[in-house]
Amino acid sequence: LITPPAQVTKAVTGRNNNPQQQAYVVEDLVVTDSIVYAATGIGVLKSADGGLTWTSLNNGLTGKSIRSIAVDPANHSVLYVGTFGAGVFKSTNAGEKWEPVGSL
Repeated sequence: LITPPAQVTKAVTGRNNNPQQQAYVVEDLVVTDSIVYAATGIGVLKSADGGLTWTSLNNGLTGKSIRSIAVDPANHSVLYVGTFGAGVFKSTNAGEKWEPVGSL
């Protein structure tokens, strides 16, 4: 288990002193190498700088209420997310594009 640094938790949850930042509930958080992936109610967010900045990775996701996220330990470019109501999605390019896995 990897515990994210305090600045990652603060950036994702919005617990800081910057009123211009929006806060999102994080359903799940994965840290691999120097990349942080967060499963949120607005989709998947990715940070490559310890949580200072975040990029939305929702291309192909039909349901953006992400409840869980997993990274393939053998290949960190392969990600899986579980959504609320839209099923499971897989990415083979580190979240740049998502495809549904099976059907509900």
